[in-house]
Order: sequence, then structure tokens, then C-alpha cells
Amino acid sequence: MSLAIIIPYYKKTFFRETMESIATQTCKDFVLYIGDDASPENPQDIIEEYKDKISIVYHRFEENLGAKDLVAQWERCIDLTNGEEWLWLFSDDDTMDDWCVKEFYDVIGSNDSVQLLRFSKKYSNIVTGESWHSDYKKGICTVSDFLPDVLNMTPNHVTMPEFAYRRSLYERLGIVKLPLAWGSDKATYLEYVYDAGSLYNMGSAINYRFSDENISAKEDAAILKEKAVADQLYEKHLVVIFRNISKRYPQIDLSEILDRRVTRYKSLPLGIRIFIVRNLLHMVKSTKEIKNIVKIILG
Repeated sequence: MSLAIIIPYYKKTFFRETMESIATQTCKDFVLYIGDDASPENPQDIIEEYKDKISIVYHRFEENLGAKDLVAQWERCIDLTNGEEWLWLFSDDDTMDDWCVKEFYDVIGSNDSVQLLRFSKKYSNIVTGESWHSDYKKGICTVSDFLPDVLNMTPNHVTMPEFAYRRSLYERLGIVKLPLAWGSDKATYLEYVYDAGSLYNMGSAINYRFSDENISAKEDAAILKEKAVADQLYEKHLVVIFRNISKRYPQIDLSEILDRRVTRYKSLPLGIRIFIVRNLLHMVKSTKEIKNIVKIILG
């Protein structure tokens, strides 16, 4: 087994903290790949401090890609890797518990069927001071257990750096492309869990930092417009996944989730609402449910 930790680098603000948390792992059986997105903040002085402590591959891209296609930047950073069986797409401003890699090897060593791992998460909003720790149970997590988190129905909302996955899963499914990568993490990991059938919740944690530099915090008109488009595309993607889940895992009761989502669909453009209705009709079981969906979504 082998592990690639991948950082699509752009911001230097918290990068030293990120590097320190990786360099102090109790198990150093990994390669750290850093893909510099033509950043104006050169990270090489920080990288130099750690080159004798861990295995590092650094590459500076001459074109800034993240500003126009963040998922493409993630993909080309993954392309830097050298065939490692497991991939962990991290970030340049978060940190990890010093036993994350050790637990990773412990888990996959005793659960060879696991394809997807989710680290626990300590969330810290440095703008508002809010903080919390995810509360999901360690061990196997089924598709139905994961759905409330990926749909923001619990505080355990899904973020990109808290997952490690087999390369074969990534090569088969890729990363879902949405504008600004807004919702790409949720859509991608829902695809992965659907395909794998489950994931494994870890005990060790990443420390996820929310700051005014995150895309989530930016609210200028152009970004808000792109976020709105991404939200619409995500909803379309979500409905297709719902339909697939209902076919592959008929034992999962999606009724509560549908009840919560249907009202939200009313604000979407008519063409998208028609698409959603057409796909949701494959999932409902009675004429009454069909009429209710059509009435609420199409009005």
C-alpha cells in the first residue's frame, strides 16, 4: 500500500502550519506532492525547511488554472503523483492530527475492501470564532448514513480534504466539475460512496480552517452568479444520483430526503425543474406522491 498526499498550493498564509502538521506525522510512509498554481507567494522557502524530514515533490505550474477551473488544478496536481494506490487531496491552509497517516495504514491493513476513508473534522471559523467537531461514529459508514451529511442535513458538512481514496476510484469516476468547484466535493464523494457502497470513518482528524480567503466567504456579484449556476448543476446531478441510489440500494428510504429537497427545487429555473421532476418520478411509489412532486416543483 502507498499514499500520496497532494496539496494544490496557492496561499502562503497558513502554509507553514500545514507543512508542520504533515512533517510531524508519526508515520512518514507517504509522498507529499505540491502543485504550485503560479502563485505570487513563492512557497519554496517553507518547503526547504521540510525537505529532509519528509518526501516532497514540488512543481510550479506556469499558468494559473485555479482561478478559472479549480477542478482542473486539482486534477493536474493529482497527475504529479507516481502511481500511489491511495490519494489524499489536501489543502494549503488546513492541518492534520499527527497520527492520521498511522491510523490510515492501520485501517487499510485490517480492512482491505475499504475504498474510501473519511477523517474526522475539527472546524474552525476564524472570521466568526465558531468551532465544532464532527460527531459521526468511527467505523463503516453506509450510503444511507452518509446522505444526510453530504446534503447538509447535519452539521457534518462535506469538504474536499477530509477524504482519502483509492486511485482506482478516482480513475473510474474522476472529480465532478462545477463552476468554482462549488459543490464539487459533495457531488464527488457522493459518487464515490455510491460506487463503493460505503466508506470508513476515521478517529483522527483534520483541522479545517474557514477564513475570508475561502471561496465560501466571497460574495461579490460575479462569484455569487457562478455559485448560483453551480447550485443548479449540483441539484441536477443530485437528482440523477438519487435515482441511481434508489435502483441500486432499494432498501434505502429516500422519502425524508425528498421531502426536504422538493421545496428547495421551486426556486430553480423551469427547465431544471422539469428535468428534476422527470427523474424523481422514477423514485416515487404512488400516484399521490407523483402529484405532490409535480404540484410543488412545477406549481
